[in-house]
Amino acid sequence: MNTDRKVKLFSPLDPITLATKLKAEMEKREDSKDFHVFGGGTEEEITLLYGRPHILTGIEPKLRGTMRAHDGGTLIEAKTMKRGNPKKFFVIWFAFLIPFVAIGIGSWFFDGPPLMFKIMFTGIPAIMMGAGILMFRQSLKKKPEDFGTIYHILDFLEETVDARPFSRY
Repeated sequence: MNTDRKVKLFSPLDPITLATKLKAEMEKREDSKDFHVFGGGTEEEITLLYGRPHILTGIEPKLRGTMRAHDGGTLIEAKTMKRGNPKKFFVIWFAFLIPFVAIGIGSWFFDGPPLMFKIMFTGIPAIMMGAGILMFRQSLKKKPEDFGTIYHILDFLEETVDARPFSRY
């Protein structure tokens, strides 16, 4: 499930001060191995993710946008993205591997293909499917909240640079 939406945030800090403050906060969190907000950018662009920086799964909540000076502060216009469910990946994974396994199994009924061909087209995809089943079982054990939400990023911006929804101003 994709949950993409556009947000406008206003911070009373000017763009350079805001970028400097965010950079300092990112450097403090750089060695942290637990879930937290991380990312990068300039005084004109911002990209923030919530997760573990050295273990990215592709389904982390993300905020990507631009920053510009506005009324003595900074207006952040961004798109928040939360890529959903890893189940789609596994459907694609198995749909890709099933034809290889079918060819491999079919090759065992014919004398023409060499033994190495039969082993490669049966064994390797079967091992990959087994690994996929194990990964799928692990992904079912984790609750969706384990990956965080967009609100972790928005709360971080509010705490760090006092960025609040623009509609309040």
